[in-house]
Amino acid sequence: MKTLKLIFASLFRNDAAMEGRYHKWHIAVILFLLSVILATVPIFATAVGVDGSDFMNGTLYSFDAGIQRFSEELATKDVDLVIAETGGYYTLENTGDDWATAFPDAEGAANFHYYSYKDHTDQVRLKVYYQGVATNVEAEDFVNGKLGLENSADAINLDIVSFVFLAYEAAYVFIYNPAEVAAGTAGGQNYVSNMAGIYSKIPVGTNLKDMSLKDEFGNAIATPTNGTEYADYQEKILNNWKNFFDDAYGGVKFTRLWQTTGLMLAINTVLGFFMSLLIFVMTRGKNNPNRTMTFGESLKIGSWVLLSPAIIAMIVGLLFPNFAQMAFVLLVGLRMMWLSSKTLRPPLAPVAPKK
Repeated sequence: MKTLKLIFASLFRNDAAMEGRYHKWHIAVILFLLSVILATVPIFATAVGVDGSDFMNGTLYSFDAGIQRFSEELATKDVDLVIAETGGYYTLENTGDDWATAFPDAEGAANFHYYSYKDHTDQVRLKVYYQGVATNVEAEDFVNGKLGLENSADAINLDIVSFVFLAYEAAYVFIYNPAEVAAGTAGGQNYVSNMAGIYSKIPVGTNLKDMSLKDEFGNAIATPTNGTEYADYQEKILNNWKNFFDDAYGGVKFTRLWQTTGLMLAINTVLGFFMSLLIFVMTRGKNNPNRTMTFGESLKIGSWVLLSPAIIAMIVGLLFPNFAQMAFVLLVGLRMMWLSSKTLRPPLAPVAPKK
């Protein structure tokens, strides 16, 4: 019970944290691990809440209209793009009429055929590519080439448009702001949102041709005859694509989740050790009353001091996800400043009175 009271007191009292060096080493280890984990919780929570279709919640710059028209073209031209599974590998196969024949326009050295959507101003707003007969290396080079396109006010590059690339084993979406492209301020790498995923979580047999023919429950989508019906018709098509993107991202979601969480755990761990090292270094002065402190004791103090920044960082990160990555770093810095200014520094020498 005394230890718990001391831990609670160490959240806001430096002397209590300093006293932690006299307690068992395993308490410091528990506090250190708890602090690092608590500080990483907001990053984990944010990553868990990410879905593949999240980019469709923002400004789409005609992507929604373009993907709807693309869905209708697949049905009109009877082009089947079907999720298949062979030996544990999930791919997108063109099993119906030939994609290249249905969409003769092509780009790149490997001739990536694509569907192109133009808005009411006759400007291209979306392109949808399919890998076709190209190799995975050629597909990767093509996408990287699109992302590497340059643009400037002196040389406007209108080839930079939102695009979807449907590869054999993965799907990519990149959304651009046409106004920024037209102004020369957005290059290929300056997309406003994107999505990347694989097909392993998408039900085998899913046919992209059905995006405009069946709703997410398998019911036929009726052809609209008025404005109200058209809005419902469009919503059903977009819902199909949202489910597709969610499932595609689901194939890589947990890999990215653990990569992101693991990276932040490592960063927070290093930060904790660095704080302990700093405590040790700051007490080496010959006039410092804590100069007899060992490095092991500084590790214990660092572990005890770390808990309060971790708790506050967790609360701030959950309430304001945009600050989740930096909150712990800043709060550890503030706690270190408080500890050094109030506890670690040597006492000020008395000022001699003036004669």
